[in-house]
Amino acid sequence: MQAWRDSGLRPQVFGLDAWVVVGWAPFIFHIRLWTLALGVGVTAFFAALKYFGYSLDAAGRAIVVWLSGDRLRARPQRRYLR
Repeated sequence: MQAWRDSGLRPQVFGLDAWVVVGWAPFIFHIRLWTLALGVGVTAFFAALKYFGYSLDAAGRAIVVWLSGDRLRARPQRRYLR
């Protein structure tokens, strides 16, 4: 009985990240065409992330790095001391 060994793995639904369920929940509770499109869009987004080898956390960090540019400052510049 080593059921604890899989406790660190990300939960998956049909091979995709379990966050896909968040996109389909509105469609389940409010069946409309736009909620169906939302579910398909969320599923396509997570399929693209999986195709490129990103998790949701890693993709978020990559986007923050891309938006922040190639130079990060740990503290504000002190221009008055120069």
